Amino acid sequence: MVITLGIYPKLSIDDARVKLYKLRKQKKNGQLVSQRPDSPKTISELIETFYELKLLQTQSKKSADYTKRALQIHAEPIIGKTKLNRLSKHIATSVIHDMKKAGKDTTANKVFKHLKAMFKFAAKQDYIEINPLAEFSAGSDFGLKEGERSRWLKLDEIKVFFEICVFSDKVNS
Repeated sequence: MVITLGIYPKLSIDDARVKLYKLRKQKKNGQLVSQRPDSPKTISELIETFYELKLLQTQSKKSADYTKRALQIHAEPIIGKTKLNRLSKHIATSVIHDMKKAGKDTTANKVFKHLKAMFKFAAKQDYIEINPLAEFSAGSDFGLKEGERSRWLKLDEIKVFFEICVFSDKVNS
């Protein structure tokens, strides 16, 4: 976020310093997040803004709804009330750590990607100063593996599969 304090020499260095200290104090107290009055103040509000301004513009409605719902179900209960000016790496990663502890690795991987994209959007819009997940990767930092499955077809499922294959060959011939 860039804030213009004034123009030198109309505004002296000492007056600029006083203004700077006041703004820092306001930011620390959560009074100054962004100069834009419509900017989200909490993670919950950011999810809505991300959905409306980014997801619906770049994805199908079904995909946008899926992403929003995943964030609402998995991230919002844990960090939804967090003010954006209080957002840290520790808070942002707590969602993924909690999901990993619960054994929800596949879902944690998807939620991680959604959160990372949402925070990247927020940083570009100057809702937050930096993306707290920018330096993290799902694999090396959280031990999440994409697309790995531990299920095989059972014998009766294999039989049904081959019966369908044989039947479709007879129909197409």
